[in-house]
Amino acid sequence: MDDECFEEDNEFAFLFYNIIRKKNVSHGLRFSTSARRYKQTVDDLLSIDQVRLFHLAEKLRGDQMYRPTNDDDLRILETLKSINLLAREVPGSAAQKLKMRNEIRSMMISLGAPTLFVTLNPSDKDNPLVQIYADTEHDVESILRGGELSDWERRVLASKKPVACAKFFDAVVKAFINTVLRCGKPDTGLYGKCIGYYGAVEAQGRGTLHCHMLVWLHGHPPPRALRQRLQQSAMYREKLALWLESIMQGDFVGGQRGRQEVKSAWSKRLEREITGGGSVHPGAVAGPSLKEMSHSEFWEEFEYHTNRLLVEYNIHEHTSTCWKYLARGEAKTPENCRMGITGQMHEKTYFDDETMRVTVKKTHPKMTYFTPLVLFLLKCNMDIKFVGAGVDANAFMFYVTDYITKSAMALHVGLAALAYAIKRIEADSREGGLDSSPEGGVLRSFMIAVNSMVGHQEISHQQVMSYLVGGGDHYTNGSFRTFNWGELLRYIQGRCDALDSPDREVSPLGEMSNVTLIEKT
Repeated sequence: MDDECFEEDNEFAFLFYNIIRKKNVSHGLRFSTSARRYKQTVDDLLSIDQVRLFHLAEKLRGDQMYRPTNDDDLRILETLKSINLLAREVPGSAAQKLKMRNEIRSMMISLGAPTLFVTLNPSDKDNPLVQIYADTEHDVESILRGGELSDWERRVLASKKPVACAKFFDAVVKAFINTVLRCGKPDTGLYGKCIGYYGAVEAQGRGTLHCHMLVWLHGHPPPRALRQRLQQSAMYREKLALWLESIMQGDFVGGQRGRQEVKSAWSKRLEREITGGGSVHPGAVAGPSLKEMSHSEFWEEFEYHTNRLLVEYNIHEHTSTCWKYLARGEAKTPENCRMGITGQMHEKTYFDDETMRVTVKKTHPKMTYFTPLVLFLLKCNMDIKFVGAGVDANAFMFYVTDYITKSAMALHVGLAALAYAIKRIEADSREGGLDSSPEGGVLRSFMIAVNSMVGHQEISHQQVMSYLVGGGDHYTNGSFRTFNWGELLRYIQGRCDALDSPDREVSPLGEMSNVTLIEKT
């Protein structure tokens, strides 16, 4: 991937990734799935009414919120789910997402409730690190001054250099973990003593990567205990509010002076967008440094530079994406924005008297919460949320684990893939028949079905490169063992049936080696 011809080729990375994906599917089906199971799934596939399948796909294409109720449609969806879940070793597949979801929930069982939910959107089109990873001809000093490439040239470079973008994203996320969180280090991080983190990587509409991360902090009580402490102690509420306001800000830095600086920042942004000239984008330069100025000068420049970054990255403008999950008839208003930017402002941090839900101070109607130092260091859009207390915290954790591990494939696309798999299996059956041996037609047909499912998932060039040369689809300090619960239940049922037989003497322990533990390091 260091060869420029291969890196910039629009197809090579996808072809290489598909080979790895098919290898993982083959390995998973041959060594992790019983022949009886894939034989049953192929039988279920061939029994599906293709006309019914087509009509169901069309309904879901027209209305993604449609949920079938009749038995035939439900059986089709169940077959689709069973195939998807067998591709657990394929990055980005539904089974891999489910595996990540289980890992997050296992961390919740082990470490308790997470404290923070952080979203990072590193800007590959602006950050000078992309030029450095792309090994351009410009020297590092000139790159950090931001004067070598225009805004448009930086965008073109990012689109042509997916390897550099993937390496840049990996470097930024790891820098956040090592420098800001400082998980596993003896000293405390920016938010407190971090004892755990789990970040899931996704791609946005244009293919750029972002990371949703749950953060566990030492001393954070469970949701119910936190609610009780908040109800019983005014001092505890006051200290929690002060801490939250120190790490979560919802307005420009520097108060009234900061708002005056913002007028200048907006003018510079408009001049750059309209004329292509003017000042350099704040995300494309190194920014102020303590090595080159006094403390007072640095903090003054820090505030100004951070406010310019806020103008570029953290002012939310409503788009169609904000309302893409609305049901028919629901209004496309700020109140229904799925990002939660409703335009409401809060002059101070307060707690609900009954539920102890915390609402953090926010005095800008369109700004997402951010941590000033993190925004300054990473030079990108970010968002930070406090998980909270009581029932609301439990609901939030359930929502977050579902949201950050959601499948990238729309349901109607999955059904189209299912229809293709059925046609391929039927064609193979007519040509050579389906025998039930592991090396026979059944396994081949099942591989066709699984490959069809994962092959219809949308994936960007940067995502492919993140799997090949970057950090993959998640970041965590956790170590997990996957226990096959279904296999254990089948083993116990088999031993119980054998013990009930009057003709056999069976050891209570039997052959426990049939239950396998798989360790992830």
